[in-house]
Order: sequence, then structure tokens, then C-alpha cells
Amino acid sequence: MIETRAPHGWFSSAAQRASRRSTITIRFEGIGSVTLPPTDDLAFLGGIGLLAAVGILEWPVAGVLAAGHLLSRHTRNDALKAFGEALEEAA
Repeated sequence: MIETRAPHGWFSSAAQRASRRSTITIRFEGIGSVTLPPTDDLAFLGGIGLLAAVGILEWPVAGVLAAGHLLSRHTRNDALKAFGEALEEAA
């Protein structure tokens, strides 16, 4: 039986790549760069903004939905990074 092991740091870096996978980074000359959330988050936030602009949702409700969505995304990314670090320690 051949045993193969992932190089040290591989699981953590894979988790970090997965958490940044669909983000968009825009670079401005002289100003720096701006990293936007993943495209599915942008679509969700844009939809909420549209519903609030049309009047279907009240702005405070739209704000709470947007904040909750962004916080849940942040929590998932942290969990993914922690999982990668746990795999590192186990390997």
C-alpha cells in the first residue's frame, strides 16, 4: 500500500482558496484595490436593494436581511478555515 501525504499547509491553503474562490478584486491606479463579495452575494444584495427601492421591502428590513446574509457568509468562511486547520493538525 502506498501512502501519500499532503504537503504541510496544503489543507489550510485549500480552505483559504475555497473561501476566496468567487470574489472579485478591482484594482484602481493610485488608490489601491477593492475586493467585492462573491457574485452570488452581490446578486442577493442587489435583489434586496431592488426590492427595497421598488417599495416591496422597507429599508430597515432590507438592511437586516443584508447584514444577516453577510454575517452568515463570514461565519461559513471562518468554519471552512478552521476545518482546513483541523485537517492540518490531523495529517
